[in-house]
Amino acid sequence: MTKEPRKHSLYNMYHVVLQCQKEHFLFGDDEDCMAFLDLVDRTSQHREEDRFVMKRYHVYAYCLVRGYAHLIVMEGSLKLADAMKSLTVNYSSYYNNKYSKFGNVFYGRYLSEPIESHKTFFNIFSFIHNLAKNEGLCEKSKAYRWSSWKEYFGVTDRKICDAKTVFNLRPKKILKAFVEENQPVECIDVDKRPRKMHDSAVIEILREMANFKLASSILRMSDDRRLQLALKAVERGLNPYQVARLCGITSYSLKKAMKE
Repeated sequence: MTKEPRKHSLYNMYHVVLQCQKEHFLFGDDEDCMAFLDLVDRTSQHREEDRFVMKRYHVYAYCLVRGYAHLIVMEGSLKLADAMKSLTVNYSSYYNNKYSKFGNVFYGRYLSEPIESHKTFFNIFSFIHNLAKNEGLCEKSKAYRWSSWKEYFGVTDRKICDAKTVFNLRPKKILKAFVEENQPVECIDVDKRPRKMHDSAVIEILREMANFKLASSILRMSDDRRLQLALKAVERGLNPYQVARLCGITSYSLKKAMKE
């Protein structure tokens, strides 16, 4: 099956979504979030010897959650594909080194949609800055550490976004009130359907979660412990039918426990 061609923006501006691969998390802790944002900052800057040339790409918003990242970016000296390749290759190298993994960390191609108007820009800007709150990660958007909220409306030493350009389009006070309205927005989002992995990969994850040396030990656990392990695995995004089969429990009992 051929890949669907990307839609290109007349203004070179895009909403980009990066999703996790296999392990079902991109950011395991604060160190990972910091490393990713450092790479966004570093890979977007011009090369030191070309300091009078435009930035490689411009960032206007971001939010990182456990399994994915949303950004608003505009092409500079790099096209979007090259900019995202630089970012994802560098982060994959960091991630694999830290967690002793190998291969691509990200799930498939990055998702993108063109931003062709101020209205679309500010709607997606609001969506990204309310993402953590809407996902239940915080009570108020301003309390979430890993979005660009504080670069616009709070206090932070981080200066990744081109806030000056955004405030030239809409004054800070008006923009803050607009974002706090948290209106529903139609835009691309991550595919949150459970993804089926190879049995061997799921068994290895279950073994690590159960803290066993041998995967065969899982089937010697009590029914209740296997059910609790399966529930935790589903919470991490694993396919419930596959998990139930590999844990030696019925999919009915797992689905019933998921509803309780």
